[in-house]
Amino acid sequence: MSICKRKDGRWQVTYRDNGRVRSKSFPSGRAGKRDAEAFDADIRLKKATDKPLPHGIRDGAYLDELVQEWIVEKKAQGRATGWLKDWAAVFNSVFLPALCQRPAHTLTQADFMARVISGCL
Repeated sequence: MSICKRKDGRWQVTYRDNGRVRSKSFPSGRAGKRDAEAFDADIRLKKATDKPLPHGIRDGAYLDELVQEWIVEKKAQGRATGWLKDWAAVFNSVFLPALCQRPAHTLTQADFMARVISGCL
């Protein structure tokens, strides 16, 4: 596991999860560094005690939960929030009512396309 400071000042923790490289970003500054160090310590503890690691796709996770995690990650990366608010509004009005009734791993492209087509008409 590694904590590094990116060129834009944000902190990033990189770790391995069953051979896959994963990473999580944190805001710049002291608070971001502190959060990154706490996350790194949590990863190390979970690996030492063979507990499941965070940020894996869970069975039974719903699309709205995954989108919320994605939005939090984009905010932590320091992205502008104007487009993010617009995107979240479209998601909440078009996709949320129809696609958040069953776990995300059961959704198919046809489910999304049906929603997009019906949302455009």
